Amino acid sequence: MKERGLLWLLFALLLILPPFLDEYLRHLLVSSLTLALLALGWNILGGFAGQVSFGHAAFFGLGAYGAGILSKAGLDPWLALFLGGGVAFLGSVVALPILRLHGAYFALAMLAYAEVLRTLAILLEGLTGGAAGLFSIPGLYLPGVDFGAKLANLYVILGLLLVGVGVAFRVRYGPLGLGLAALGEEEAARAGGVPVFRLKAQALFLSAFFSGLAGAFQALYIRFLEPPYAFSLEWSVYPLVASFLGGRGTVVGPLLGTLGLYLGAELGVKQVLERGYHIATGALVVLVVLFLRRGVFGFLEGRYAVVRPRG
Repeated sequence: MKERGLLWLLFALLLILPPFLDEYLRHLLVSSLTLALLALGWNILGGFAGQVSFGHAAFFGLGAYGAGILSKAGLDPWLALFLGGGVAFLGSVVALPILRLHGAYFALAMLAYAEVLRTLAILLEGLTGGAAGLFSIPGLYLPGVDFGAKLANLYVILGLLLVGVGVAFRVRYGPLGLGLAALGEEEAARAGGVPVFRLKAQALFLSAFFSGLAGAFQALYIRFLEPPYAFSLEWSVYPLVASFLGGRGTVVGPLLGTLGLYLGAELGVKQVLERGYHIATGALVVLVVLFLRRGVFGFLEGRYAVVRPRG
């Protein structure tokens, strides 16, 4: 199954279905697509570049607080949305030295970075509201459009995700993607003259921007923030698991993984097990990862690949 075709199919369904859904299902879709954008950002660094991060809550939280603070300061929320991604980008510049680390050291350093930012968000009361957080954040606005309803928000996050997918596709199948693929054998790549650090930095910048964009949208959607929420470990773990589940290193994988994981838990497992559904969901994810090493997309690609005639 071709990745481009599956992406077109997914976006066609996501474009057509929402008007026929109730508000609860639309809310679930908004939440899952926000997570999908975060997972897409994580996958640029953790999938394409092979630098597995446990700290993308740092970029999500920076984007959320960046958009929230700017919007409350009177900036147009639409501009604050994209500047939130820019704040996360600046946060990735600060994190550049972490790229000198490898493997588990890199993953844990990113986790520590997110925790440092969470603590700073609590301490900087004058800027972030401290432990009490930010409330009544001005949301997105367009004349004649009701952003209090879920449908308008759903199409905004769908548009942001479409932009993210377009960029990820160009990265994955362009010159940058070829360079990032070489990082799988980092020492050999460095010996062959590949600019390893520069490639890692480019992946980090793009990854941080789209992860921050997801956080910025979330802040303007729910219109409140507090440090334990904005920098929650959930924002680091969910994109990692979703990317592995859907197909790490592919463009469509994070989308498939997030939609399957989030909607499957909310509409399936949670309906059967009101308590402990996280444990059951986690067990199912482990089983899928164990038996589908290349993720859901890898399975679909192998199962429904076009058989070319001989000769």
